[in-house]
Amino acid sequence: MRNPRRRLLALTLALACCLPLCGCQSSFYGVSERSGDDDLSGYTKAILPSGEGTASAKIPACVYYRYLDEDLLAPVDYEFSLTAQTTIEEMIVQRLIDGPQDLGQGFGSLFNPDTKIVQIKEQNGYLSVTLSSEFLQDSEELDLGAEERRLAILSIVNSITELGNHSRVLVLVDKQDNGTGTRLTGNEAGFTQLSVSTLEPLSRDVSVLLTVQKTVELSLMAVVERDYDTLMGYLAQADFDGSTLPDAQTVSDSLSSCKTLVSFSLQEGITLSADGQQATVTLDYTCVDSSGLPVETGSVPLRLVRESIWKLSYASLLAGLSQP
Repeated sequence: MRNPRRRLLALTLALACCLPLCGCQSSFYGVSERSGDDDLSGYTKAILPSGEGTASAKIPACVYYRYLDEDLLAPVDYEFSLTAQTTIEEMIVQRLIDGPQDLGQGFGSLFNPDTKIVQIKEQNGYLSVTLSSEFLQDSEELDLGAEERRLAILSIVNSITELGNHSRVLVLVDKQDNGTGTRLTGNEAGFTQLSVSTLEPLSRDVSVLLTVQKTVELSLMAVVERDYDTLMGYLAQADFDGSTLPDAQTVSDSLSSCKTLVSFSLQEGITLSADGQQATVTLDYTCVDSSGLPVETGSVPLRLVRESIWKLSYASLLAGLSQP
């Protein structure tokens, strides 16, 4: 006969391993403390997990990095190993501080690598993230100005709100290195329109995200300006049919032989493939032919392929610009 105590122990361990996968809030923020919105004294107490548990769960999450020195954030998917000693928010913020690693060209860091997480606290209605004073300092490797700090803050806000458990995030800085987080002024945080006013908890800001539409707009503006070096960063390395992107010189020569693109507009609507790895938009554009006459072409499809971010299919772009 099987030992009932062993069966009970096995059942208990199985339930313990399942808890981090549940939708309940405690599985993600189990050790986070609550305090009132104006209770700044609460920021002096560290609340990062310090348990000794070893059970772990794999949690997929999206982290936003800067791309191609644009004032935009591009998503990168990660799988985090969540344990009783960590929260998913802590791991996401630490990944942002560590910067993009082994992600290929294009992604850039927005943080002084010496920045540390002082604490993460769940407030009434938002999540606060306190960083060390290095966040406000340049590093030897990076020139971090006001715009970089603004994007860094928004990378934290958008990455955390992507989880769907908090709608607002407040980033604080331990300016005096005494464990107490204080609010940043607009000037300090790069939100210059706020000037000396302090930063409030921020909601998700999709205006800085590199969406399908923004990828198309930036790519086609590079074509209009004949900035093919920039364009190469937005062209997919491999198309859906397995064809690969030619070298930069071939791309430049091929596009230079096409009609000259002078303006374009996107029609409403995006079509996604069933597996979510391809998208198609529809364009209206105006080109100038070899005789210098404008030629308007409507309802031209343009395909995008999802690699680390959405990128244009070179074959689709070339086909659209080669239409009579």
